[in-house]
Amino acid sequence: MTSCYSYSGDDVLTLGEQVSGFYAVVQGCFLATANNSCLHFGYWSTPDAGTFCFVSECDMMHLGVADNGRGSTAFPTFGGNSIIKCWTDGYDGEESYGRFDVFVQDCRVWGEHEGRLMHFGNFPYPYTHFGPENRSQKGQAARFQFTDITVEKEPGQESVIEGIDWLNTPHDITFTNLTIEGVEVSQANFGDYFTWNAYPYRIIVEGRTVVTAVTICNQALAAVAAKSRITSISPPDSGSVEAEQCSRYYNECIETLLEMHEWAFATKRVELTEAGDTDTTSWLFRYVVPADLCRAIAVLPEGVTHDRISSGGVRAPVEFVRELDADGVLRIYTNEENATLRYTAFVTNPNAWSPLFRQALVALLASKIAGPLWRGAEGEAVKQRCLRDVEVYLARAKVSDANQQKVRPEPQIASYMQNRRGGRTTS
Repeated sequence: MTSCYSYSGDDVLTLGEQVSGFYAVVQGCFLATANNSCLHFGYWSTPDAGTFCFVSECDMMHLGVADNGRGSTAFPTFGGNSIIKCWTDGYDGEESYGRFDVFVQDCRVWGEHEGRLMHFGNFPYPYTHFGPENRSQKGQAARFQFTDITVEKEPGQESVIEGIDWLNTPHDITFTNLTIEGVEVSQANFGDYFTWNAYPYRIIVEGRTVVTAVTICNQALAAVAAKSRITSISPPDSGSVEAEQCSRYYNECIETLLEMHEWAFATKRVELTEAGDTDTTSWLFRYVVPADLCRAIAVLPEGVTHDRISSGGVRAPVEFVRELDADGVLRIYTNEENATLRYTAFVTNPNAWSPLFRQALVALLASKIAGPLWRGAEGEAVKQRCLRDVEVYLARAKVSDANQQKVRPEPQIASYMQNRRGGRTTS
């Protein structure tokens, strides 16, 4: 189908609804809807027959309202009003079925949109007026590629990617050059636009796999040869010792590693806010400690952009301390007016961390949970092995991070100045 205009009060194009529909190609079309989706890739799971669906150079608009939220079956049902949608609702025994090999590229979404950009998941067919159906939401949505997708306005609701278990779930979904209201979507900010549960895997944004806290925890559980995987640590899975232990130590491990190095991905710079007149004669100024401060690196004079003053290579940071004030509140004290603080922040988004930092975190978390899960000499042996892994990954992570940070070159000193200082030059 090429160069067509289609307006609907329902799904505009349903591509691959049945096994008999395959090799669909849509190009250069304008698709607009008032309800449901512009592109819908089927409700029912079908065999992986090696066919494909290709959509390119299309413009889309959604004039519908927001859906009624999670769990709602009243119209518009949860995820129903999405620009692009794929629901798998196969029967028991159809776990290997699903929707496969979909390519969407060079497409644009125009105008305001109260619903969602995308909704992928194992989701029950919500309409029963065709007669009772006893499907079980089995199947997969896999090998989807979205390339060069421009969304003019940020949708009113987050996109959703969800499965029902480790087998029946969306996976292998790739996003390249997805732009939402002028913002390029990356691994680090993917969570600003999408939400997903524990089951989807190999969700790749700009070549990097999206991870979650549960991903980290399951990697740590695998490192200690735990028999079970988990789906949540906040709150932890009911009755799961593994989830309880991961929940107990996860944040503590993050904070521990963040304090160990001046990580580039966690370094921030803020102008400090005064906390009223100083309450001590030792320092002239008292400042509010940023709420996300993990490790103070330097207090800098106003206007200084680097820890070194370029004219002489002299370090610019001024003296400061962190102490409790008279009211028992932690403050930053210094003699510098209008001071700026450079510090390591508590960055808890795992997609913002470097890969080596994540591996160090996996090993540290594994060392914490090894004892409670295994106990005795065996548990201690696993713990010590994991701690050795922490040292290896942490050392590598520090070196890699330091090598990638911007370094301002030392100022060049003229030869006659070197001679004045007793230096020697060569011709």
